[in-house]
Amino acid sequence: MIIFGYKTRLTKSNEKDKTELSCPSCLEKSCLGKLELHDLKRWFTLYFIPIFPFGTIESYYKCHLCGETYKKEIKEIMEKNKKEKKKFQDDTKITLAKALAACMTYMAKVDGKISKEEQKEIDILLKNMPNSKAEIKKVIDKVKKTKDKKYVFEVLKEARKFLTADGVMFIIGVLARMLMADGKIDKREEKLMKEFLKACDLPEELYVVIIESVKNRETKK
Repeated sequence: MIIFGYKTRLTKSNEKDKTELSCPSCLEKSCLGKLELHDLKRWFTLYFIPIFPFGTIESYYKCHLCGETYKKEIKEIMEKNKKEKKKFQDDTKITLAKALAACMTYMAKVDGKISKEEQKEIDILLKNMPNSKAEIKKVIDKVKKTKDKKYVFEVLKEARKFLTADGVMFIIGVLARMLMADGKIDKREEKLMKEFLKACDLPEELYVVIIESVKNRETKK
């Protein structure tokens, strides 16, 4: 029996990009990380082995040292002055935190109550962003009061202006780890995470990639 299908892989881009960009995150830590252009592509597989790519989901920069990813617009951002670059970094971090908080809170609501593990993850997020705690808390409170996913989707769409596909996958990965620690991921929770991906204009097939990555990380612990 011939087994074929497709999977998603991130590889260095073949696009001729001569830009020698330093990683903004590494610069903050006095490191020398460089950004390299990567493509997130769908690959045709034969017996689970990637044979050839047949579609690009997104292209973005990835630091070879710390692994941080940035949209292609980072080229223009890095040409701005120090104050503007700092604002971009801060906005990106806050946006990621708000999107993560919104998704975590709504996911916790799906079961009808917030478990100790779920509350712990939310508390850790607030602790790690002390300067933005009020903003994040405001998002959490609003999600708790909403009856549908509309507001969460709005937060995700706003975050997508800053976040690469990798950043969105990080959010879904955090949700998956939180759910696995609390038990297992049921069909309703799986469906919701796929909806979060689609709200960010990303294919729901990335869910499988995320789950595999989370499971591999847990196995190595």
